[in-house]
Amino acid sequence: MIENSIILRPPFTGGLFFAKLKIGLTFNKPFPFTSGNWWRELASMTKRAKKYGIQKEIETAKKLLVDKVAKEVLSLENTKTTAETVQFINSESIEISPAKLTEYALNPNHIDGKHKAKVFETTLGYTLDNYQDLIDNVYRNINKFPFSQIGSNDQGELFRCDIAMSGPNGKTAVVRTGWITENDSGLYRLTTIFVL
Repeated sequence: MIENSIILRPPFTGGLFFAKLKIGLTFNKPFPFTSGNWWRELASMTKRAKKYGIQKEIETAKKLLVDKVAKEVLSLENTKTTAETVQFINSESIEISPAKLTEYALNPNHIDGKHKAKVFETTLGYTLDNYQDLIDNVYRNINKFPFSQIGSNDQGELFRCDIAMSGPNGKTAVVRTGWITENDSGLYRLTTIFVL
């Protein structure tokens, strides 16, 4: 268990939980907030933090909570079905065509991809201008997360990997990637990518 406590001095003593924000990073425990609108509560705290000069403490709390959310999402996704075969792979085993990003996932003008492009931009700060940074981020982190086989089709075996990553704007989110390997080549080719 990793536990982080941040003591907020007055005038926070009269707030809902502003006297002490205690984040217990234990995956089987609920979020330490009074309602499901935890991000709204943090946004409110951020405004108050700016006024009273404790921005650094609030930003630390936000990052800890976002990291926890990412890990819990991964935990739920990876235990959703026992039919999946889970493994870990290295960056040398994957292949990413830039066109998957420039012509689709990050293309604001693509009839289907424009929605993914908007979410990438607002959530992580990725656009057509820095698509290579997103590719590099996937290569850099692919070996840290479970690589799950989810089925097959007439072209090959299908896989999925959910990657918790930080973007150029400093925010953290979980990015789902889909892969296919053909004819036991051992090389996994990117088929889809989007923010969860």
